[in-house]
Amino acid sequence: NYIKLLRIKHWIKNLLLFLPIVCSGALFEWEIVVTVLCGVAAFCCLASAVYIINDICDKEKDCLHEKKKYRPIASEVVSVKEGIVVAIFLLVLALVFHSLAAGLQMSALIMFILYFVINLGYSVGGLKKVPLLDIVLLASGFLIRVMYGAEIADLQISTWLYLVIVTGAFYLGFGKRRNELYVTNITRDVLKEYTVGYLDRCMMCAQTLSITFYALWCLEKGKNSLSGFIWTVPVLMIAFFIYGLDIEKNSDGDPVNVILKDKRLIAVVGAFVITLLMLLYYTLVKKL
Repeated sequence: NYIKLLRIKHWIKNLLLFLPIVCSGALFEWEIVVTVLCGVAAFCCLASAVYIINDICDKEKDCLHEKKKYRPIASEVVSVKEGIVVAIFLLVLALVFHSLAAGLQMSALIMFILYFVINLGYSVGGLKKVPLLDIVLLASGFLIRVMYGAEIADLQISTWLYLVIVTGAFYLGFGKRRNELYVTNITRDVLKEYTVGYLDRCMMCAQTLSITFYALWCLEKGKNSLSGFIWTVPVLMIAFFIYGLDIEKNSDGDPVNVILKDKRLIAVVGAFVITLLMLLYYTLVKKL
């Protein structure tokens, strides 16, 4: 029950911290990799603490939800007091890992605290009840992860890539709200402000921009390396199309659940990642 409380499968989001070192060609610089691993561990602990705080605050509403009522705190297999103790322990552990990753870097600490404050405001401060702001805050979590990863690794990544993350995060956020509205009973106050049609249009806009920005990044990379980067664009498009088809079905729209439940999507995303890695590290592999 305690493991279930941590929502470990959602730790996959923290792999975004590796994006800067992967795209900068630093994946085999082990000192940097170890630093980012500590950062990932810090965000895993911090995210789990935030999930627990959110579950405590939403306990009453979760009890009315057809799926969320089985969460440890909502079903009372873990008490609120126990949840608070685990959350505090995780926050302390997160700070330990952060100090190992970033040392005394003030900018990284600011991002780390900002992530926590934003999520605390979302869960406890009632910001998730404000339409659009709720999705902006969800999307900001993805961007902060990438920025934090770049900061602790002391690397810079393309502006186009940052825009891919931002628009992709909006796509996932709008998709999550769409399916919460479409396939479940309304337990979030903010869902009363949305319509399926509006969220569909927002998803289409975010998807189009994500693919466009990614294509521009590929063209930027292609100037100094293989032109093969541009051929990964159709693969990304297919991934978006499969994802869109999945959330049209009986899904709560949660990105992690959608991806992990579809073998086709896992295969396409896997092919995309492997191809991209081969292109990014072609020169190194050729030397080997």
